[in-house]
Amino acid sequence: MFDGHRGTEAARFAARELSSVVSRNMKHTDDPKQLLRQAFLDLHTAMKGDAIVSGTTALVGLVMQDALYIANAGDSRAVLSVRGVAKRLTTDHRPDCPSEIARITKLGGEITNVVTREGKVVARVKGQLAVSRALGDFDMEPYVTAEPEVVKVELEEEDAHSSFVILACDGVWEVVRKIPHPKDIFKKQ
Repeated sequence: MFDGHRGTEAARFAARELSSVVSRNMKHTDDPKQLLRQAFLDLHTAMKGDAIVSGTTALVGLVMQDALYIANAGDSRAVLSVRGVAKRLTTDHRPDCPSEIARITKLGGEITNVVTREGKVVARVKGQLAVSRALGDFDMEPYVTAEPEVVKVELEEEDAHSSFVILACDGVWEVVRKIPHPKDIFKKQ
């Protein structure tokens, strides 16, 4: 899942090239975490070579060796549901996240709070970008990085028919809590 910003070019490129990059990298490693990490970094480098100036968050799921691997760079989010219990799998990489603040300021970067037209205060890297990890965005390096967070979830066979994962961009997660649960919609009067 790729959520572009400052244009669509980076998201389209990543969506088109990801599978071939992963296939190519499978020849060099059988470690799924390293495979996904390297795929993100290779996509980022390829975008630079193609002179892409926009950026994209990246959220990818890979099932391999009886496990689910989720790689994330940005503020898109993965949530796993097992037997009706939801578990968040990723961290939003935003400039107001304590670990991202520490990383960016250690590099000498600046985080600025901006007030949107709606009156919401949003932290931005160099006063411009509301994510701290993404592919592309070369003018924001080294403060915005393509280095993904990769998590592993063991898959249990007994949960196969009751489990699912949702990969969605920040726009979905910002409104999803406003949507009533289906059990509340269809309550008996």
